[in-house]
Amino acid sequence: MRQQKKSIKALPKSMRQRKRYVLFEFNSSALVEKKEFRSALDQTLLSLYGSIGSAEINARLVGFHAGKKKGIVACSRGSEPRVRVAFLFLRKMGKKSVRVHSLRSSGSLKALQQSL
Repeated sequence: MRQQKKSIKALPKSMRQRKRYVLFEFNSSALVEKKEFRSALDQTLLSLYGSIGSAEINARLVGFHAGKKKGIVACSRGSEPRVRVAFLFLRKMGKKSVRVHSLRSSGSLKALQQSL
């Protein structure tokens, strides 16, 4: 007999975790790549809040524009202040020095993509 594959159904929208988006800009004399910024942000969140706190924040780099020196981070609702604090502690990416400032936050990605 042939076995049927069991697929996992997606959660309905009403049961999904709510997200918030934070628009930021960074100042750096050297060129910063998306992959490099993402790993530096992950390391900063991990060192500040530990593995459990970092998992609760659930930060993801959604948008990044190296030319305009701006980007968007998605995080869980209520953890935007912790992401902003992580931006303050993010000073170095490898040998490059960088300063990150949050500009604004929103509940919809569309509102921030216009500013990116």
